[in-house]
Amino acid sequence: MKMKKIKLKAAIFDLDGTLLDSMMVWRSLTETYLEGKGIEPEKGLSFKLLGKSSEYQSNYVFEKYGIKTTPEQVYQETIPYIKKYYAETTKPKPGILEFLDLLKSKNIPCAIATATPLQLMESALDKFGFKEYFRVIITTYDVGVGKHKPDIYETAVSRLNADKETTVIFEDAFYAVKTLKEHNFNCCVIADKITEPDPEPIKAISDMYIENWFEAPELFEF
Repeated sequence: MKMKKIKLKAAIFDLDGTLLDSMMVWRSLTETYLEGKGIEPEKGLSFKLLGKSSEYQSNYVFEKYGIKTTPEQVYQETIPYIKKYYAETTKPKPGILEFLDLLKSKNIPCAIATATPLQLMESALDKFGFKEYFRVIITTYDVGVGKHKPDIYETAVSRLNADKETTVIFEDAFYAVKTLKEHNFNCCVIADKITEPDPEPIKAISDMYIENWFEAPELFEF
């Protein structure tokens, strides 16, 4: 029996782990920074900080490990590591450019909604030609609150002049999907083994789940 297709008239995409195969830099960055300072990170630190903003992570390092600098300096010191990763290492997730081409051919308006500052991700957006596909690029810094709240998604829908009922949001992280479902957004999860090594909890709360972007076109009616 075929699954009924979802009507898609607008699309909003997370960046890291969704458009880009880039979660490794965020998973290991803070630990790498601490090790560079001669400090052994606590066990599970990367999971504790997953999905938090760069500034939150900097504040955590300052408060937890007592590095004698300001949170802003800690944040500024991590920027070169992240920029280098986006410019040289990260790649688009397989099939995403083909899916974006399909949406473009159907005149589906698209947005990026991410917790990553534009100055860090811009090299990757330019390198892979992502900007031509997106009418709106918005970050949690623009709205002043992370993805534990729905503000970034609501703002993206508004800026696309879209209807919530026919907008689908693509994410890879459980905490973000939880926010989406608590506020009645349509959500499709793209698998990412770094973000969610155990996929079962996120599958249980999402509307749709795909292993890769090549599966996406079959889910939607345009």
